[in-house]
Amino acid sequence: MPEVARTQLVWESGLETGNARLDTQNMKLFATVNDLLVASGTATSRHELSSGVIDLIHYARLHFAEEEALMESADYPRQAEQRIAHADFSAEVTRAAAYFFAERSTSIESLVLYVRGWLEDHVMTLDRDLAEHLRAIDA
Repeated sequence: MPEVARTQLVWESGLETGNARLDTQNMKLFATVNDLLVASGTATSRHELSSGVIDLIHYARLHFAEEEALMESADYPRQAEQRIAHADFSAEVTRAAAYFFAERSTSIESLVLYVRGWLEDHVMTLDRDLAEHLRAIDA
């Protein structure tokens, strides 16, 4: 696996949206990806690695459902864009996971690279915009 795929995601202040709920959930997503990275380097069985992939899928679904409920309750104007981004992420991760399971490979490189790039971009753009909207309606 290339070095960039093995490097753990680091939550930095520059990624903070300013919304504690979003930031906490995004930090958990980063931690879930990091757990998967650790498992990819130390797993002694396919089951251990598979468990990490499944954990990522489940937590992402939970996070997206909560974030979408928050957007709905706040009448967020970019809900459709967020929902499409979430659906695209879910589809791509599910596709990569299916490939991983079908190939019976222990390589999760493509999954990790995709998730890393998507998370960093999504948090810095759409989640930050959502947090700004939430602050504006709370003011």
